[in-house]
Amino acid sequence: MPYDIVIEEANQSNGHLVLNPSGTVRVKRGHKVNWIIAASNVQSYRIAKKEVSKEIFSLLDKPPKKQTKKGSGIVGLYPKDHTIYEYSIWWIPVGGTQELEYDPKISIMPSIGGGVLIPLLVAAVSAIMGLLTFSFLHKRFRKD
Repeated sequence: MPYDIVIEEANQSNGHLVLNPSGTVRVKRGHKVNWIIAASNVQSYRIAKKEVSKEIFSLLDKPPKKQTKKGSGIVGLYPKDHTIYEYSIWWIPVGGTQELEYDPKISIMPSIGGGVLIPLLVAAVSAIMGLLTFSFLHKRFRKD
């Protein structure tokens, strides 16, 4: 399921953007995030990872230096649950040339499938294989 983050309003005096959904956006690992311009005074934007939050996106569809009108990214598989990550939206106002920066927040929703269930399944299968191997070897080498 992709998550749409819509740029609804932009303040040219301080670089602030109003995004929908507002506040910290909660996403799942491996899901796609789309950024969409709805504000009439935003010409283009680019998404950039912050040094402290590098692992939040595993892939951005545009180079970090290229301005775009439509872009997307894939949330990484390894960010920690509930941790709040920051990234930058560098945007250019209509008729402008200078980039303005806005730093939204994004966090990871816990996922039973990727976070807990898979390691439990691996452990269970390993335990079963170990018991079967032990049982087989015990019967084979048992002294009568």
